[in-house]
Amino acid sequence: MTPTYEELILRIKDLEKLSQRTKEAFQITRTARRNYKRFLQFLPYPVMVRDPAGLVTYLNPAFTSTFGWTLKELKGKKGDQYVPESLSDELNNKIKNLPIKKDTLQYYTQRLTKDGKVLDILLRVGIERSKSSNPGGMILVSRDVTMEKRFNRNREAMTRISQMLPHYPDLRKLLFFINTEIKNLLETESANTILLDEAQKEFYFLSAAHDDPATRERIDNTRFPVDELLSNQVVETGKPLIVNDLSEKQDRYKSRDRKIGYKVRNVLLVPLRTKDRIIGILAADNKKTGDFDDTDLETMNTIAATVALSIENARVSRELRKAYEEVKGLNSAKDKMISHLSHELKTPVAILLSSFKILSKKMSELPEETWKPTMDRIRRNLDRIIGIENEVYDIVEKKRSFITRSFPLSSNNAKMSLNPWSPKRLEKQGSLKK
Repeated sequence: MTPTYEELILRIKDLEKLSQRTKEAFQITRTARRNYKRFLQFLPYPVMVRDPAGLVTYLNPAFTSTFGWTLKELKGKKGDQYVPESLSDELNNKIKNLPIKKDTLQYYTQRLTKDGKVLDILLRVGIERSKSSNPGGMILVSRDVTMEKRFNRNREAMTRISQMLPHYPDLRKLLFFINTEIKNLLETESANTILLDEAQKEFYFLSAAHDDPATRERIDNTRFPVDELLSNQVVETGKPLIVNDLSEKQDRYKSRDRKIGYKVRNVLLVPLRTKDRIIGILAADNKKTGDFDDTDLETMNTIAATVALSIENARVSRELRKAYEEVKGLNSAKDKMISHLSHELKTPVAILLSSFKILSKKMSELPEETWKPTMDRIRRNLDRIIGIENEVYDIVEKKRSFITRSFPLSSNNAKMSLNPWSPKRLEKQGSLKK
């Protein structure tokens, strides 16, 4: 049936309305798409969009800034270049194990930059599912947490070191513990404490940490003239040193590599400072991932302060022990001398007391004015000798307080017998030999 003119007009009007709604919807979609792209462009986190076939369709500028690859380089490709080989199947395995109703995923992993640097990232994955719930396209948002994790590891390492300091009174064991922490923290082949022997003008390694135990034993206590190591430059300038490529200087340091038993490719050196001088170097060499950077330097500087303090404390303790042994020896000699003096005084004092008693009896028949002043003077000096002997006795016996007693002498036999140093008492105590 042929439509009437009026029906055609109505249909045309309906088509115009539909066309207008389609234009408006298209305009809204285009605006939304433009806003969405603008949002992705300004998003500070790297974003990658993949189609159902797993091919890259979009990368935002933050992705290029973080990982180095551009959309032109990865568009239409799998994008496997930025995934470490050991983790190539990780994402697919996690998606396969994801519950059917769940379409988001988040986990910590690692990715590569274009120049080969390994980054720790927090990966968030949004998955589009088909009507049959099969995984389709996906959007991947990454957050670089490399520095965050490093700071956390540094803080945890410093906490462990500070907590373990009291448990390592032996300096060698303490330095080996700290060097092992540095080796693990900076991911290096070796970490060493290199001390300066100013008298011999030599460096020597103390309690080195190395991946190979045999090499570690070889390094320990190895000595070098100061001009054979880069450490001398750090001692002279007082500034830390990072050398990430030693290939041009290998000929100069062949003897060093031969002595320590391995080739040093890159190195980080920081001075060990005490109050008035540099006593050595804290060193880490052969970083396994990438190059040494300022974060590694900051970590080493922090640990170096603890190492220098520990070495200085050990030196002071050693000097204190040496001084204590010297004082102990002198004190022992003093005790022997005083003990000898005490015993040597007893016999002559006893004889003098006995002689004084006999002389007093014989002099009593003479006028006192002829002998009494002299005898008083003798008595006073004997009192002084007895007082000295009493003090010596107290010192030998290590008494807390010394009491000096004076025992007046007289011709009275009863008073003489009260004197603790009388011949009878000394003989009774076994101090005098019959």
